[in-house]
Amino acid sequence: MQTFPEHGTPAEAVLAEVDTLQGGDIDWRGGRAFSLVYHPDDAALEALLHEVANRYLHENALNPFKYPSLVQMEKDVVAMAASLLGTDPEAGSLSSGGTESIFLAVHTARSWGDGRGVATPNIITPDTVHPAFAKACHYLRIEHRRVPVGPDLRADVEAMAAAIDDNTVLLVGSAPCYPYGVIDPIPALGQVALAHDTLLHVDACLGGWMLPWWERLGEPVPPWDFRVEGVTSMSADIHKYGYTFKGASTVLYKDPELVRHQWFL
Repeated sequence: MQTFPEHGTPAEAVLAEVDTLQGGDIDWRGGRAFSLVYHPDDAALEALLHEVANRYLHENALNPFKYPSLVQMEKDVVAMAASLLGTDPEAGSLSSGGTESIFLAVHTARSWGDGRGVATPNIITPDTVHPAFAKACHYLRIEHRRVPVGPDLRADVEAMAAAIDDNTVLLVGSAPCYPYGVIDPIPALGQVALAHDTLLHVDACLGGWMLPWWERLGEPVPPWDFRVEGVTSMSADIHKYGYTFKGASTVLYKDPELVRHQWFL
């Protein structure tokens, strides 16, 4: 580790050092970088991404009143995601990635539970969900009840239902899960959520911008999105199969009223 340099460094030397450092990184263009880089292998699209990123290199979304273009872009992207997943275009927001989208969904569930007098909330997930759920529960001080999956590697609906109590604010399913690439039985989880009057989140960070197109190609896709009764929120990353630069994700809700629990005012 270097100390702060005594003198400035020429640009060529800085770039040479970056090249040296990058030499130890994975060569994602050669493959073997699953879950790290999602690239369409399209030179024109890559050039466009670089151009747009450069144009907004110094803009700051902290103040939306000064950057209405960023506000409009967020509205447009959320509306696109909503049209793909089947919900209201006003019921969602952008985030910096799947972890933040999941965090926001868990936070929303906790706030929703607060309004119902739940003082010690818990969420129930299969043990195949993304680790961000455990992280969110740790930060938000929510009990995380992990339930082993069934023989088909999907969520065990009966076991998850048995874990519910009066403090449960959220059930979770994946579309698909990372470890096995399978879609949990979302319709069955939706019925359990309705029966117990609790929320259901579908983590589609991986599949949210892929499964809609797969379905349109005529491939058999199990029900997994807001068309399923009982689903109240979803996460879907744009920087995966939406092919934008990192970090960009969406978190969406069944209706605009639910998204109000996410806001900090």
